[in-house]
Amino acid sequence: MKVIELKDLNKSYGKEPNVVKAIDNINLEIEKGFTAIVGPSGCGKTTLMQLIGGLRQPDSGKVLIEGTDISFFRKDDKALFRRRNIGFVFREYNLLTELNVYENIIFTLELDGRDVDREYIYQIAYLLKLDDKMDMLPVALSNGERQKVAIARALATKPKVILADEPTGSLDSKASLEVAGLLKMTCREFNQTAILITHDMEIADNAERVIYLRDGKVQKISERRKQI
Repeated sequence: MKVIELKDLNKSYGKEPNVVKAIDNINLEIEKGFTAIVGPSGCGKTTLMQLIGGLRQPDSGKVLIEGTDISFFRKDDKALFRRRNIGFVFREYNLLTELNVYENIIFTLELDGRDVDREYIYQIAYLLKLDDKMDMLPVALSNGERQKVAIARALATKPKVILADEPTGSLDSKASLEVAGLLKMTCREFNQTAILITHDMEIADNAERVIYLRDGKVQKISERRKQI
């Protein structure tokens, strides 16, 4: 099932004669499930994620999420769409240090004035092995646990799409593989779509499909057999 569609997407930085074409006329469809986008530094991975997530405006082309073209939404409309449809997980956990785990997880929901489905929140916490840490402050957690809280926060709004930009960059190899595995598991458990940006092929191997990016262009797409 197609969830994201990119049509003739372009994004450049700088001015002539020093223009850098970060995204070069990409046409791409991303299906439901777990997708990794890989490539060397400077190939356009983060820019592509920011365009998909509505954090940046394309120079031209379209970004459609379940048929809705968000490319040129007004700023307020785009922010509202993001809060209700897209969950973000970044390399920096961006947790609020004065709030406990539970409060950090539901923060976006409360910011949007939405009701908190406590049963669902604790289901997420159980799957991520955070259920016994809900009253703890971030300072008392390991780096891997903080990243799990960031994933739980992204899942709390029941988004259509989760965008994870190098979320394992500050973790050791064991915790990195665990985070990738958790993203894959949550896609399956909650019927969602996750896109993981990484340069680490060992991490990308957890994905159902891998998109290889170079110089702002899609070089190839590798489909993997889904695990039951």
